[in-house]
Amino acid sequence: MTFSPVYMESSNDCYPACLASIMGVPKSEVPNFFDGIEDDRPNYRENVCPEWNANVRKFLAGYNLDFILVGVEEETLAGLKGRYIVSGEGPRGMQHATIWEDGKMIHDPKPEGGGIKPPYAVELLFIKDPSLYVEAQRLARQISSERA
Repeated sequence: MTFSPVYMESSNDCYPACLASIMGVPKSEVPNFFDGIEDDRPNYRENVCPEWNANVRKFLAGYNLDFILVGVEEETLAGLKGRYIVSGEGPRGMQHATIWEDGKMIHDPKPEGGGIKPPYAVELLFIKDPSLYVEAQRLARQISSERA
């Protein structure tokens, strides 16, 4: 997947901006995944917003992609290779999504920046291929066991 930094256009679209950046698609093609959800601040770490997850999965399916979301500690995050979305508490005290590569933040979609702080949740995007799904699950279990 290509990487082209995309920035937020409103207070509620950091995640769509991250997806557009990683996937190399125009931000206008990425929907607001909160549409139709009363609680617009899901706790990603505890996965308490199944409607949000369903909206994201539906969008990603159109690109033959899916995701696995894993809570991680800072030490584990430092050793993760590749490019991925990491969410945590942003400067305004709400969940905020950023893009990381090889354990370091490389893009904050909020134009003025500010980054995130723990606890972190990592989203691993993968192509919907059974063998890759098994590998993504294995990696998610490895990350979870390193946290314990």
